[in-house]
Amino acid sequence: MEICGLCKKETIIIGSKNKKNIHDLETILNNYDTFVYEVIQNGDECFEKIITSKPFLVLLDLCMNGKDGLWVLEMLSKKGYTHSGIIFISPLSCKSIPKAAVELGAKKCVKSPLDMDVMINIINKMIKRGAFMYRNNIETEKNISYRIAEVLNYLGILPGVKGYYYLKTAVTEVYKDFEKADGVTKKLYPYIAKVYGTDAGKVERAIRHAIDVSWLKSPEGYNNVFGFKFMKKPTNRQIISQIAEYLKNKD
Repeated sequence: MEICGLCKKETIIIGSKNKKNIHDLETILNNYDTFVYEVIQNGDECFEKIITSKPFLVLLDLCMNGKDGLWVLEMLSKKGYTHSGIIFISPLSCKSIPKAAVELGAKKCVKSPLDMDVMINIINKMIKRGAFMYRNNIETEKNISYRIAEVLNYLGILPGVKGYYYLKTAVTEVYKDFEKADGVTKKLYPYIAKVYGTDAGKVERAIRHAIDVSWLKSPEGYNNVFGFKFMKKPTNRQIISQIAEYLKNKD
């Protein structure tokens, strides 16, 4: 019998061999009726389960049988996968582990032994954000590249326009990490310049040229895409950020 999609419960994986942590996490998760959880104590098995089951949330402990939790994160990263819902658990004595875990894709890192109130607060916040998409980065980037091209073309910024590829790369980078929008001049332009073998000043001017051309041709196109009226021609940073945010909201 097919289960109704509305009735199907989302899965949360507990990856740990630490009996105290498992008990504490089970105590917390037993209060959520809309989720089912599964405890996996082996690192290899946890990695395979994450890929095959695409869980809503992963509570991943450094301490596991066989391969540890950091190995699981490393393997996910090497295979081109990310999971925006990984909470990593690290022993209090391991000072360098939290930074490494976040760099490999963990959304949050907490210390063991667990503070129950802190853990409940983190889980509630992550659940409130909504379902987590488990993605293969390679496929996602192909899709994002196509979607960015669609928006640029609609705005009248075509591949033949000077600055098109610089702008496309800029939007891609900000889409992947919105903090890059705060360092457009000092970080983003130099990065793009390095990719294309030019200098940051030329990147900035070429992107501005692309926006100038499209704005003169069809300023209403900007209003149609973003849903509000620009009172004047937008800056490079505004357009890069707006397109990235527009695509994020469409995910």
